[in-house]
Order: sequence, then structure tokens, then C-alpha cells
Amino acid sequence: MKYDLHCHSIASDGELAPEVLLSEASDRDIEYFAITDHDTVDGYLSLCEFAESIQEPLNLLSGIEFSCVWHGIGIHVVGLGFDAKHAVMTQAVTHQRLVREQRGIEIAARLAKKGIHNTYEGALAYCDNQPWRIGRPHFAQYLLDNRIVSKRQQAFDRWLGAGKYCDVRHSWPSIEDVVATIVASGGVAVLAHPAKYRMTRTKLRRLVADFASAGGQAMEVTGAAQNPEITSELAKITLENKLAASGGSDFHSQSTFWCRLGEIPPLPSQCQPVWELLL
Repeated sequence: MKYDLHCHSIASDGELAPEVLLSEASDRDIEYFAITDHDTVDGYLSLCEFAESIQEPLNLLSGIEFSCVWHGIGIHVVGLGFDAKHAVMTQAVTHQRLVREQRGIEIAARLAKKGIHNTYEGALAYCDNQPWRIGRPHFAQYLLDNRIVSKRQQAFDRWLGAGKYCDVRHSWPSIEDVVATIVASGGVAVLAHPAKYRMTRTKLRRLVADFASAGGQAMEVTGAAQNPEITSELAKITLENKLAASGGSDFHSQSTFWCRLGEIPPLPSQCQPVWELLL
């Protein structure tokens, strides 16, 4: 069974158009596929007609990756299989757009305080001057291209990464509100890439328990280049909280050779696949 339920297109901070991603998924014989752009469903909606030309067995699911907070920590929750035109989803996406615009301005202001100017206009150029799409990767690319850093990762290590000075997250909704939005829209709420939050095992278990209590239904257990021991631990936590299992490459760019579309291991056999909740 081939699947990829977490990847990004140019509708947020990905490199490829949604149609290209879908064609790639079809060529790779992926059976369950979702484009989960940050805080927008534009990528998915652009595919609805195009998807009819794709051959079976590909099942295209609606997708989004919401930004939210849990006890002051930035968390991502993926929504799958929802009604992308549901009023509750539309309202939430509109709110996220406004937050993204304000967040981009704040990130630029903080960089200016560090002596780095004109970053807002520079970052906008990498997302077709659409302020609701702007994100930290766009700022990082601007800093790299203007030789302020020598590698994109340096921008995150110095200013943009989690907990750094320019990591603006105070305006994101709560994890409870995001889960409620996805569920009300008929979808499944999935805790995204839990191994990337750099939490202690105790804190991660607390996050997953709170997520499940809020109505979350699944958690990402597999990912690109993930250590099998981590996958095994995540599978155990998933079962403890009676959650289904999901996973995805978190694909953004073809230049990340370790993160290819659909190139993720099978879900652990003891876990319930998330698509069983959707189809």
C-alpha cells in the first residue's frame, strides 16, 4: 500500500504546482494522497477537476495543515477528508490568512530590529506577492539569496526556528479550536509530525492525550527518513490513545533528496490506517 498524506504545493511553501504533485503521485502508484498546504485549501480545490483525469487506484483526499498552539508551543494539525467548502472550514481558513499576513509583517519587523531590513518585500517575491502565503521558508530563502546566511538552515538556527526571536506564533488558534474546525467540516484531525517537536517523551504523551481528548482522531506515525525506533514508539503512543495512524513525506522541494513523494515506509501493522476512517 503506497500513500502520502502530507505534502505541500506552491499554494503554500512548496516548490511544485498541485497538478504536478498529483501527476507525480499517480506515476508513483500512490493509492491514498493528500496535498496539505499550510492554512489553505487552494491547492486541493485547484485539483478537483484535474483529478478526474487521473487513473485509479489513486484516491485524492482533501487536505490542509493548520498552525495552532498548545501551551504556548507551535503545533501543526493536518485535516483530511473534510468538506473544503464547508462554512466552518472557510471561516477558519479566512482567519488563518489574516494571521499569516500579520505574522509576516511581525517577522519582518523583528528581523529589522536585528539590523536586517526589507525582508517583508523580499519574502513576498517568493510567494507571488500573496501575503496570505508568506511563511518562514520564504524569509529564509530571501536571507540566503541575499547572502545574509550561507545556508537556509542557518536562518532558522539564528532567527526563524522554533523558539527563536522571529518565531511568531502568539496569534495562532488553540489546538482545540483547530480540531473542532476539522471535525465540524466532516474531516479527520491528525496530529502532524510529532517527532519533530523536540519534546521529552512525557511531554509528547501529554500533547497526544490532550489532542485525543479534544477530538483528534489520528496521528502521523511514519515520515521520510524517520528512524524505525521512533516509528515504533509513535505507534505505541497512537494505540495508547486509541488513534488511527497516518503518515506522509512532508514534501516541499525536489532538492530535498531524502524526502521524496510517497517514499515512506508502510504503517505499522498493529495500527489502524487513517483512510479507514475516511472511505
